[in-house]
Amino acid sequence: MTETPRTYDVESVVLGAIVLVALLVGAFVVHRVSRQLHEVKSEYVTASVIRAVRAYVHEHDGQWPTSWSDLADREDVTRYAVVRFDISSDDILKDRSLIYDAIRPASGDFRTYPRARQDLDRLYETIAKAKAKQATPADAVLPIPPTPPR
Repeated sequence: MTETPRTYDVESVVLGAIVLVALLVGAFVVHRVSRQLHEVKSEYVTASVIRAVRAYVHEHDGQWPTSWSDLADREDVTRYAVVRFDISSDDILKDRSLIYDAIRPASGDFRTYPRARQDLDRLYETIAKAKAKQATPADAVLPIPPTPPR
């Protein structure tokens, strides 16, 4: 028995091509939405990390955390946020621009978190205040300037 070659009509080929294109477009859309959701989650997890670092700095006299164990008890945080543990508070005070790279989303830059820069500025101010307070202990006796003669 010889097989007869299969023939396809034009409608079947066109329909197959449309289905293939629809599947490819669908896969692309799912990929983009998934990536966008990951970026959003990264940014908002990073916002919680900024708050955690700020609390840590406040509670530890302006010291920068040295590892995740100082900050997080949730494992997912390390997937979504990056903290530079190789720098110190003193490094940040010497070069303010470091604060903007010290904590960032794992997905890259902040795109959807509108207050990221403000929160990082507040963190910088918390470090500066804690270090200034540390330099001037509360129990230090400051000299009273003399009253000028009348």
